[in-house]
Amino acid sequence: MNPPELTPNASPRIGSGSARQLWLVAVIAVLALLLVHWPTALGVIDTWNNSVSYNHGFLVVPVSAWLLWRERAKFAGVDWRPWWPGLALLALLGMLWFLGYASNIKSFRDLALVAAVPVTLITVLGRDFARRAAFPLAFLLFAWPFGEVFIPQLIDLTADFTVTALRMTGVPVFREGNNFVIPSGEWSVVQECSGVRYLIVSLFAGSLFAYLNFRSNRRRWVFVVLAVIVPIVANWLRAYMIVLLGHYSNNTIAVGVDHLIYGWVFFGIVMTALFYFGVRFMSDGRPEIAGPVSSATRAHATMRPVWLAAAATATLSAVAPLAAFAIDAADAASRGTYQVELAPALGMWTHTGDPQLSWRPPFENPTARASAQYRRDQGTVDVHVARYASDSGGTKLTTFDGSTMVDFDSEWRVLVRRDRVIGAIAPDFQVVEREIGARGVHVLSWQWSLIGGMEASGFVDAKIALMRARLSGRGTDSTGVALITPIDGEDVAAARARLQDIAQQLRPTLGTVGVADPVAR
Repeated sequence: MNPPELTPNASPRIGSGSARQLWLVAVIAVLALLLVHWPTALGVIDTWNNSVSYNHGFLVVPVSAWLLWRERAKFAGVDWRPWWPGLALLALLGMLWFLGYASNIKSFRDLALVAAVPVTLITVLGRDFARRAAFPLAFLLFAWPFGEVFIPQLIDLTADFTVTALRMTGVPVFREGNNFVIPSGEWSVVQECSGVRYLIVSLFAGSLFAYLNFRSNRRRWVFVVLAVIVPIVANWLRAYMIVLLGHYSNNTIAVGVDHLIYGWVFFGIVMTALFYFGVRFMSDGRPEIAGPVSSATRAHATMRPVWLAAAATATLSAVAPLAAFAIDAADAASRGTYQVELAPALGMWTHTGDPQLSWRPPFENPTARASAQYRRDQGTVDVHVARYASDSGGTKLTTFDGSTMVDFDSEWRVLVRRDRVIGAIAPDFQVVEREIGARGVHVLSWQWSLIGGMEASGFVDAKIALMRARLSGRGTDSTGVALITPIDGEDVAAARARLQDIAQQLRPTLGTVGVADPVAR
């Protein structure tokens, strides 16, 4: 049989044997992407493995592959031509990855890599393929370990609902931040109570359920919205019921391990009810997928641009990692040996020994650190200084948990957190100020950092400073500072005056970041 003739405006279609070649080329392009981003890929897998919230990540690729195979009949007659605008999207994702590298925001790098996988497939296999495989490709984005950024807001909402519900049911509550006291004991809404795990699992399972069971896109989106709202509200009810059970049982049930067991059992019941509702009341029926259709036609006319597109995606994907490697090499060459020694005196403040307060700033694996208590006639201040030779790997000054989740420590209760500009010290600088309480102790803390010669306070400021330092070639050497003073029996203004006084003496001793001298002598 002679091969079908091609008109000038027609695109040759791919036969079954050539289709396998196309998929092979696409897989090679994805493997090349993963190879040049291998450290990022390992970081994503490590997050899947170590965080219960993201264990579902191991299922994403197999499920996406199964969805593609399940609906393979859709690909009969696909116009297998590379989609060249996809290279522009890959370039943008490369810029996002580089931004994540420069600011050491792992989530940016993870997103760039995960999103680059479907974009690579679309670039190599074409826009017509993407249109027919939209959901399996979009489903790959669930491999991105994202969601913890919402934990503080979810904690606040859970605490608000729990306290309000307790009061409405006649239980008196005294609240301090996200900690509260009821007649039967004390409770805290911490990271595990945020419900972020419920939300991630529900969205993952709910999206897949909606795609497989509904034909109408409107019904699919309604169910996905329910899959977001239901676990959040369910977590509020779970927290309220746990506290109520503990209260009325005199803390004999719904505490300890029971707390977690009851929570997951309740979540399982809620999700079962949600899926039952979807099948019983929302299902519009989904047509059966027809079997595979083959068309034996010539393929050689399209394989050359497909290979070219695969080579272009691999080359483009390597640009950002190579630039990062060059910057890291220059940074490592200028790095020295670091130590931290706090001076015997800072102005009128005298070094009196180790810190007396048990609260410690969340400095993660510093290269060197020092802590001391200083005294002056008006009181004491604990000083903590940590030095980082770099901001990468396991030694990071600027972490989300270190700057945000410290507000939800189960022992120390962060009563108030604010950003404060200290204008009485020239030049002006900004700190994160916290009022913290624990076991009858009330303290005030100031925290800030020095990165590349630039002072920064919160997480975002520190990441911007780190990015500017890295891209300007000043290196990523950084210093973290925390000052803590008691405020028991006095107003906050007096404690703030002590911190301002010692900060004025300490700041000039912090030195220039990047010089391998002690921070203070």
